[in-house]
Amino acid sequence: MNNNSLHLVENKAASIFNQIEIFRSWNSKHGGVYVPITDSTLPNPYLNDSLRDLTTTNGLKLTKINPACMTRQLAEMNSLDGNIELHITSLNPIRPANKVDKWETDALKSFEIGNKSVLQLIENDSISVYKYSVRSQVENQHH
Repeated sequence: MNNNSLHLVENKAASIFNQIEIFRSWNSKHGGVYVPITDSTLPNPYLNDSLRDLTTTNGLKLTKINPACMTRQLAEMNSLDGNIELHITSLNPIRPANKVDKWETDALKSFEIGNKSVLQLIENDSISVYKYSVRSQVENQHH
């Protein structure tokens, strides 16, 4: 049963990851997308782009959403709706909140020696968590 659970988790995680890759690729191919500035979508202070913020001729304020920011926002929406958490990171993240933990560090380092993904069941006293990490092909980012 444990082997079946691992297989199901890996398939679900890979499916979610593939969808994220498609969204990120689409965003990247368009050079980012502009959205209205709101309380929940503020300008990205880590996006170094002279065209990050624009104002339309009718006064609507827009900000550019790059692939990494879009992925983070999608992950935040997802974690509010379900029990799956997504985290984009690298060994040297630009955004401090994306810093890696020990498990992520080990997973990212394993990509440098050729691994394409890592899946592990971590069991503590009161909770079991499946962790899955896969090397991204979009912008050389990792999730």
